[in-house]
Amino acid sequence: MPHGIYDLHANTGFITIGTSAETPAFIAQCLGLWWNYRGRYDYRSNTGHALLLMDAGGANAARSIQFKHELLKLATRIRLKIRVAHYPPYCSKWNPIEHRLFPHVQRSIQGIYLDSAETMQKSINQRATTSTGLVTRAYILDKKFERGVKEALPLPDGLPLERHHKLPEWNYTCHPSDYYDCLN
Repeated sequence: MPHGIYDLHANTGFITIGTSAETPAFIAQCLGLWWNYRGRYDYRSNTGHALLLMDAGGANAARSIQFKHELLKLATRIRLKIRVAHYPPYCSKWNPIEHRLFPHVQRSIQGIYLDSAETMQKSINQRATTSTGLVTRAYILDKKFERGVKEALPLPDGLPLERHHKLPEWNYTCHPSDYYDCLN
């Protein structure tokens, strides 16, 4: 199962090929891999925050408490404010990743017998590029992610999850937290 990150500024794609289940922990791990492999180098002089435009459903659902917990853990681990803006349901077609990255990834694996994650990775790395400069790299995340895992507690009051004034259920910022430092 591929999970994609499209960097609009750099015109680069980062595909993580999972060998397990798509869960909130998997999505957070993919974001962490992108940060370690690309983000921290490409945005070294950043102001200490990142903006993520995401669909509102699936493992990174806007209403998922588990996903928010995983983002807060990631923000704490990489010491970065993560601002999230979810597209409303049925509006993901407006997300740039849908028409600037995924069609090229889909084209790159079209007609290929996908017998392993390595075959998919090789095909994406070789063929998911464009004449306008899109460069895509695929990585394999061979780790087991359990479906149905829930945090023992709901989001406690006082956690550094700042909801924005406009559409607070879909727009929020996760700040690094001492609460998650002690859990890691």
